[in-house]
Amino acid sequence: MKKYLFFSFLILFCFSCTPDGLMEKLASEDSSKDDSAGVDTFSVKRQPAMTDAEKKQLAIDKKETDSIDRDVSTIITQGDPDNSKNSQDVSGVVANPDIGPSFPGGQDAMDAFINKKRIYPLVAFQNEVKGIVSLRFVVESDGKIGGIRVVRSLGYGCDESAMDLVRSMPHWIPGKKGGANVRCAVTLPISFGD
Repeated sequence: MKKYLFFSFLILFCFSCTPDGLMEKLASEDSSKDDSAGVDTFSVKRQPAMTDAEKKQLAIDKKETDSIDRDVSTIITQGDPDNSKNSQDVSGVVANPDIGPSFPGGQDAMDAFINKKRIYPLVAFQNEVKGIVSLRFVVESDGKIGGIRVVRSLGYGCDESAMDLVRSMPHWIPGKKGGANVRCAVTLPISFGD
């Protein structure tokens, strides 16, 4: 028992007998190293509150994207009603199929899939980024998805998250033209932060 008491006293004595100012000097050296490192990449500063003009613009953008969403849903489920367009572009994508491509199970199944698989990036969450990423992709004649690209970007990792979500989708039911499966382009809006 005396050995343990003596040993603990010795440790306490050694650590309490540091030269004056040594701990402060070590602390100042650590803080100077942090300052020389430059940008702090681990913390995200909060954006200032939105102004009334920004809120109005956000409302206008939301109405516009809702309109695009409705148009896209119509095109996906019914095909493009405008038959005046050229029926096929250079890459073989049919612009006005008789039956547009569709997600297996329909619009409700696609909404459920998106809500289940969508990942809201941490950086977007910390910066309170909200909005819609619009993606355009091609549904091949066998139902595979390819050629994914961002039409309307949101940033903060949301674009990449939306593209990953579309890549993880099951094969779609391909569009039809004249009874045959054809390649069709689809524009899909995916909302974040709602």
